[in-house]
Amino acid sequence: MIIRSPEPEVKIVVDRD
Repeated sequence: MIIRSPEPEVKIVVDRD
């Protein structure tokens, strides 16, 4: 799952299976 915030500098990558 990739969560992207409005800010291009903020990238949260959550890998859960």
